Amino acid sequence: MYRVKEVHKGRDGSLKEGMQRTYTRHFDVYMTSRLDGQLEAIFAVDPFTGESVPRLYASYFSFGTSEFDLFAVCRSITATQDDDDWQVWHVACEYGTTNADLSGHPETGDGSGFNPKEGGAGDNLDLEPASVEWGYWTREEVQRVEARAEYDAILNSAKQPFDPLPTREVGGLVLTYERNELTFDAWAMTAYAFTVNSEDFLEEGDFRQWLCKPVTARKVWKGNFSYYRVRYEFHHTDATAKDGVVPIGWDHYLLDCGWMQLNAAGKPVPIVNVGQTAASVPLLDGAGKVLDPPITTDKIKYLSYAKYRERSFAPLKIVID
Repeated sequence: MYRVKEVHKGRDGSLKEGMQRTYTRHFDVYMTSRLDGQLEAIFAVDPFTGESVPRLYASYFSFGTSEFDLFAVCRSITATQDDDDWQVWHVACEYGTTNADLSGHPETGDGSGFNPKEGGAGDNLDLEPASVEWGYWTREEVQRVEARAEYDAILNSAKQPFDPLPTREVGGLVLTYERNELTFDAWAMTAYAFTVNSEDFLEEGDFRQWLCKPVTARKVWKGNFSYYRVRYEFHHTDATAKDGVVPIGWDHYLLDCGWMQLNAAGKPVPIVNVGQTAASVPLLDGAGKVLDPPITTDKIKYLSYAKYRERSFAPLKIVID
């Protein structure tokens, strides 16, 4: 059996730069057995009044005065036995708003807790600074040589494409943007997965150059309150306008060639050479016909196809200072 009483004497608190607050509450716990020790004092609950020693990560609330600070959480509990009376234990509970690691909080799930490196804007969790990281992506793509206004194909001496087509490693910038958000709608964010920006995103003229990867979020607890650490990832590719044509961006850009051509009726028919099917992939002229010799780089055609859906990124409110 315990009796618990908050002591309204010797309390202290502080307010520091950055709106960081600390508080200390004191309790007297009265025991009925000499066998009761520190743990009984730390977890004591008064069966008559319901008053108890606060639990770790509980928000600051003074039982007797109704004073509270929801963003200050209990970070330590210390129990000390009275020197003159074995029945009395003095318990001190310290609270703070500093961004300590709460990985031990039972509600964090994955144990990640609150990361002390993620800023400290006090109560306004969603106003804490976003983290910005720049990286680079790479991949292999079919090789082509840029000319003035067209792409030169890599062809053999007979002006035919190689099989297999030669490739080269290419890449571009990766922007990783993380910030705190009070809510997160996972279903709504699926609409942005694997889409390209339909309008300017980070700078003028960069439309269709940024590919949005799936948006992810991690739920984080701070005391009794939770928020989401949301991660956005954007991949950039160069898109240079050619003769006033809309930039290619993330579109497919494929060499116009194939085993069929259109006849006079607009129907696809096999390409034959002296009564035999062509032995190598013939080049086409961009209108469904075999490319007439002589084959020159200015005649070679590439076709552009949309690879990803377009979407405005403005609702994401990504701001890079």
